[in-house]
Parts: sequence; C-alpha cells; structure tokens
Amino acid sequence: PLSAPFLPSASILSCWIQPTSAQDITVVPQPTYVQESDNVILNIQGYTGSAREYVWYRKKSAQDPGRVKIVTYNPATKYLSPSNSRQRVFANGSLIIPNLVGIDDAYYEVQINDSSSQILTGGALVTVYDKYMRKPTVTIQSAGHIVQNDSAVMKCNSRHNDLSQIRWYFQNKKLILNDRRTLPSNNKTLMITPVKREDNGAYQCEVWNPLNARKSDPFNLSIICE
Repeated sequence: PLSAPFLPSASILSCWIQPTSAQDITVVPQPTYVQESDNVILNIQGYTGSAREYVWYRKKSAQDPGRVKIVTYNPATKYLSPSNSRQRVFANGSLIIPNLVGIDDAYYEVQINDSSSQILTGGALVTVYDKYMRKPTVTIQSAGHIVQNDSAVMKCNSRHNDLSQIRWYFQNKKLILNDRRTLPSNNKTLMITPVKREDNGAYQCEVWNPLNARKSDPFNLSIICE
C-alpha cells in the first residue's frame, strides 16, 4: 500500500514538533549574598531566544517535586499576572524580589515557554540571612567542678539555625580540634575529654553567616587538678 512508506515520516514529524525541555539556562542571584530587607535580582543567563512567556516558581529545594507559581510575564504584551505581585519581572524575564523577609528563603525556578515551542528551565537558591544576629552564650553541662581527666561538655546557645555556621575560640584564638577536643554531633557542642591543665582558659563561640557575625562573651573553664 502507498500509505506505508509515509508512516515513518509522519511519526518523525510528530516528534519534531513536540515541545522540548532543556537545562541550558542559568539563574544567577545578584547580589550573591542577601539579608532581610535587601533586594535581589534573579538574572537569567544563557538565553538568546524569543520568549512567549516567563513563568516563575518557588519551592523548598532544587530536588523538591512540588512548586508554587509566583508570577507569569508575557514580554509581548508586558502583562504580569498577578498584576499586584510583590515580585516583578524585567523585559528579559529576570525576577526582582524587593524587601526580602525570612519566608523568601527558597529555591526559585523559571520556565521559559519559547516561541520555537521549546520549554527551558533554570533556577537558583536564595538564602536570606539574618540581618540582626543575637549574641550567643556558652554554658557547660556539669553538676559540679571539672576535675582533671574528667570530661567537659560546653554548649553554644544560639537561635542561629545553620549549625555548620558556628565556630569556637580558645583564649581569643580559633580553637584547634584534636583527639581530646571534638565536636561530637554538631558545631553547637564542644567536648573535651579528658580535660587537662592546659584546657584552663576562656572559651567563646561565634555564630556567623557571609554577611554578619556575633561572638559570645568569654566562658572561663577552670580545671581542678588532683
């Protein structure tokens, strides 16, 4: 039959006109580090096509399958939906988020519906750091005096969420960890076991982020030598 040779061609044509998705654009936050009340622009880079529509989403992380639509922008009509959105979109599709607050801390993803029927996506994580950091305090977990060869467990008390951004100081210098001085579970807890005479002195912890840092008052550890 004459129709048989045309079936493969029809199938190829059908596949060719289907929208495709590609991860060949990048989104770059500007500035790189932001804190509460700052503005951030999510710049789209690597796209030179003609967009029919930019759609911005937010989600918890890049791997999170769930996403929430923030805003849609049509560059031809310059129509923004919703029109009262706090976030705005530039002509090139880049997103600006003004006056950042803590809940703006999220992964932002843009979907570009291209005039050539392509669908391109890219995204970036925006971390909103604390603008005002509270001073941490150091306490020790002990019912009495610390005797030489006992264990000393000190805790950095802070409302800072990222425990990796806590560091310790001894005698106003960065604490050097060793077999006796360890951070057993996270940076929030410092364990010294067994304690020695040279462990006498002032300990401090510091909470920090790329924009700010606060250090505790000194906590003086006194070792009783038997």
